[in-house]
Amino acid sequence: MDSKDMNFLKMIQEPQAEASGCSETSTCGSSGGPADMDPEVWNKVKNHPCYSEEAHHFYARMHVAVAPACNIQCNYCNRKYDCSNESRPGVVSERLTPE
Repeated sequence: MDSKDMNFLKMIQEPQAEASGCSETSTCGSSGGPADMDPEVWNKVKNHPCYSEEAHHFYARMHVAVAPACNIQCNYCNRKYDCSNESRPGVVSERLTPE
């Protein structure tokens, strides 16, 4: 893992302020970057739909739970909601692996 990856991991692992959702007045994204972050990494982060207030209005996001210990608690992997007629987000018939 190089220093760019380490800086990015450090940034996303720091505790974030609790958000109440995105709206005109919320602060989902940030227009400035940390001074110690590599400019190339900051460029990726500021345009990423999960971190940028502007970008997340143009790109869809989907949680793909492939981590062995997912902590999102969103019922994505909860098999009791699976049904052959279900096609809503978060309902799966099988869990895929990264392979």
